[in-house]
Amino acid sequence: MCGLSRPRVNEVLKSLEQQEILQLSHKKIKIKNIKAVFKRLDEANLSFYDPRIKRAIQM
Repeated sequence: MCGLSRPRVNEVLKSLEQQEILQLSHKKIKIKNIKAVFKRLDEANLSFYDPRIKRAIQM
């Protein structure tokens, strides 16, 4: 869906956990620092999809 491999996603999640932005547990991801998540989104290239914008589902 996002063009990333599972190992890459796991690597990024572990990195965010080490930075204390996320807390990972069995089948759960808890956001500990939402401002840090938004800051990363501000810095990312979101030309394809920005998860902060709610869009109507088109059928």
